[in-house]
Amino acid sequence: MGALETEIGELTRARVYLEGAVRDAPTVEALMLLAGIDRQRGADASALDELGRVMALARHSGEDLAVVEAQVATFEIQRARGELARAQETLRHALDQALGARRLAAAGAGLARAERLLARILECYGDHAGARRASERAYEAARSDPRETTATVLDAARRALSARDVRDAREAVRRGWKPNWARMTWSTWPSGCWS
Repeated sequence: MGALETEIGELTRARVYLEGAVRDAPTVEALMLLAGIDRQRGADASALDELGRVMALARHSGEDLAVVEAQVATFEIQRARGELARAQETLRHALDQALGARRLAAAGAGLARAERLLARILECYGDHAGARRASERAYEAARSDPRETTATVLDAARRALSARDVRDAREAVRRGWKPNWARMTWSTWPSGCWS
């Protein structure tokens, strides 16, 4: 129910459902949604606590890419709070983890997700050319997976629009113009490094 409430923008109700779900059986997905809601409502301490729980749970279950996603979200909060030294350390750990996950991912959805996360991290470092190359590799790896292709298109479009790069934004829209793609939800919407 929490994910459904999140999809329609009822974040207060979603939070109640997600808290109950996390209390009964914590999952990476539920904790990430809860962290996103808390971050949006300005409860950074709660969001950081939930992201810490995500990292612990993901490490325990071997979900390396979930660890990277939580590290990037943690970096964004730390940077917004002015904790620049901690933020840079968190981002460096995310980069190391993303590179390791990319080496382990053979192909397909896992590789596409790893490349997309790498693109986000490179964007945070200000390496827009590197982020573009990682996005290209994500597009290539996601060709047979509509959900990963959709996430890659949205992430590339967000990055291009944030950088006011009309050429890359048009390219993302062109790539996104495909029939029968998976429907995107708030739970799959890629966050980014907002300047």
